[in-house]
This record gives sequence, C-alpha cells and structure tokens, in this order.
Amino acid sequence: MVNLNYTASLLAADASQILTYILIGLGCLIVLTILVALSIREISYWTQWKYMHKKVDTGITGGDLANSILNQKGLTEVEVRKGGLFWGTKYSFWKKRLYLRRRIYNKCSVTGYSTVAHYCSMAQLHAEGDKDCNTRAKLGFWCGAGSFLFVPMVLVGLILDLVTNDQIGIWTLAFSLFGVAFYVSSLVLNIACYKVEKKSAALSEKLLEEMGILTEEQLGWCKKVTRARLRQYKVDSILSILEAVYFSIKAILALLKVLGKISKIKK
Repeated sequence: MVNLNYTASLLAADASQILTYILIGLGCLIVLTILVALSIREISYWTQWKYMHKKVDTGITGGDLANSILNQKGLTEVEVRKGGLFWGTKYSFWKKRLYLRRRIYNKCSVTGYSTVAHYCSMAQLHAEGDKDCNTRAKLGFWCGAGSFLFVPMVLVGLILDLVTNDQIGIWTLAFSLFGVAFYVSSLVLNIACYKVEKKSAALSEKLLEEMGILTEEQLGWCKKVTRARLRQYKVDSILSILEAVYFSIKAILALLKVLGKISKIKK
C-alpha cells in the first residue's frame, strides 16, 4: 500500500522546486521591469521639466486656466488652490479641490497647461460619476497603503513565531497570506487608478483643443507631456502586477514549507 504522506511530501517537494525556479525567473523579470520603469520615469520627468520652461504666450496662468475650464464645464463647486508644503499637484475627490504647484499655478507653461487640463478632466469624470473614478475616490488611500503592508505583516508573523517559539512557522505563513491578500486588493485598485489616468489623459487633450488658445505646435507639446506621464503610470501598473504574482508564489512556497514540517512531525 502506498504511503500517502510520503507521496504527498514528494509532490510538495516537486512543486516547491518548480515554484522556486518560477520565482527566480520572475525576480529577474521584475528587476528588468524596474530598470525599464526607472528609465521611463526619468524620460517622463525630463519631458515635463523641458516643457515646463517652454512658455505659452496666452497671458493665462495655470490657475486662471483651471478656473476657466472648470467654469466652462459647469464644475463651479471645485475649488482651485495653490499646493502646500507637503503636497504638490493633485485633485482631492473628497474636498472637490484642485491643488496646483506654485510654478504651475502662477506661470504659463506647456507642462502647466497639460497638467491643469489633466486634473480638470479628472474632476469632470468624478462629477459625471465615472465608475473607475468613483472607485479611486472611495478607496484611493488603499491603492498606496495596500502594497506597503506585505513586508510589515511578514515581519509581524516572524516576531510572533519567535515569541511563541513556533518551529513550524504558522504565524509567518498566516500573516504572509494576509499580506498577499492586501497586496492583490491594492493591485486591483491600482489598475482602476490607471484607467482613470488614461481617460483623463484622452479627455485633457480634447479640452485643450476645445479651448482654442494654443497653436498646433503647442498642442503637440502638451500631448508629449501627457503621454510621457501616462507611460509612467502604465509601466508602474505592470510592475505592480509582477510583484503581486511574485509575492503570491512566495506565500505558496511558505505554505508548502509549513506542510512539509507538519508531515515530518506526524511521522
């Protein structure tokens, strides 16, 4: 009669070996993606910096443009303010308030116009009840917080195993699984955030064309800034997906390791 425990342990060992190889390959892919992401981020920052110094001779500052677009779209409840010391340009869904960096608020630049149109478009999507935008509005904090909870939760599990002198590692496994769940939920929200950025980018280009205050060349520059920013969001989303898969496989390996220890104790 075949020993079922022995067979199960062999299968677990084979699965662990296969997953370890997958994990190594995935780790290499993540490193490569990080390098690509850093390159794209640098290109995006350089593009925005370059066109921040290209002035638009309309005499309309970024703050005036934001108010003009919002009034034109009937979004009079959205307030435009200068960004504070600890935050720059952002749209607050809860307060219905658009914060602009001082150099965007006070100046007339290509990057400033592109940024203003982008966040005004986000405010418009929010007012129209866009599904992805509402998801981001309700759970926006979780988009960033969820991805940072994995490592702290694993550390909590390790500490509990040390305190309770657990040789199997049950606490580490349990908290690792919780960490993966938080990470994956954060990933889903990050994908929704990317959809909002993509919709806002497309709508912002249309808004600037409708305003009729920029030349064809200036509109082309604004599109370059918008698309450089969008590429950055896209590669960050891809990296988040790879990291979620990576941590999920690590959690499965931890589960197999614990099961192996339990089977040895039973013997």
